[in-house]
Amino acid sequence: MSSLIHMTDAVIEDTFNSSKPNNGTAKLIPAFQRINADLDRTAKFANADLLNHLALVDDFCGTSLPTWLTSQDTSAAGAPTIAVVADAVGGQWTLTHASTDEAELIGLNAGGNQYLKIPTVAGEVLIFEARVKISAQLTSVQRVVFGLASDRNADLDAIVTNAWIRCEGANLNIYWETDDGTTDDDDNDTGVNYVADTFFIVRIEIDHTKAVSFFINGAPAGSGTLANTAATALQPFIEFQKDSGATTNNVRIDWIALTAPR
Repeated sequence: MSSLIHMTDAVIEDTFNSSKPNNGTAKLIPAFQRINADLDRTAKFANADLLNHLALVDDFCGTSLPTWLTSQDTSAAGAPTIAVVADAVGGQWTLTHASTDEAELIGLNAGGNQYLKIPTVAGEVLIFEARVKISAQLTSVQRVVFGLASDRNADLDAIVTNAWIRCEGANLNIYWETDDGTTDDDDNDTGVNYVADTFFIVRIEIDHTKAVSFFINGAPAGSGTLANTAATALQPFIEFQKDSGATTNNVRIDWIALTAPR
């Protein structure tokens, strides 16, 4: 549980900077300390109540998912892997496509339970953060998203409300996207490329104006809006899709951290 003693701006800044990768290495403080910093930052606002925010984090050290996440698997004949990575130091979860030539849509979400409130009051913030990696350059019929969404649809572009980072096709580009049911703002290049089999940190912040800020490895990577959304809450959402082919690429999740108002 986060301390009720608020940190100074300098300490929050140091906590944030200390968690960034250092020259490509995984120089991280524990994810729960990031959440502590996020909660303390929120509590600095007038009338902000630290106990009126929730914080969830998982390092995937066990053999099952936390109760606030569930797995998604749409595959016919194949057997994709959605499981803890055995003996991964610090814990990891994998989403691995099978070699069967078929459509496979696998991921983690909340099973449609949209429990993460979209902020409505100044000082509130909804934050999704995860440390992830993609094993190899995707094929032309593969894509993955990391972020927040309303009800799931197999067609990612048909999901009514979302704010996520997306990688797709035979390239190394990292894109940001938002959709609020009116404006579908897709395929915005962050200018950052992922490196095969190398972890990077995705962070998405939504404030009370429904402005969305994207960060890659701690650096600003884009901004969008959910201004017209009718949604009042979202679910964490990670999905790795292939339309066909025998490629067995994987997406690995080192940790996921969520902060939201109640």
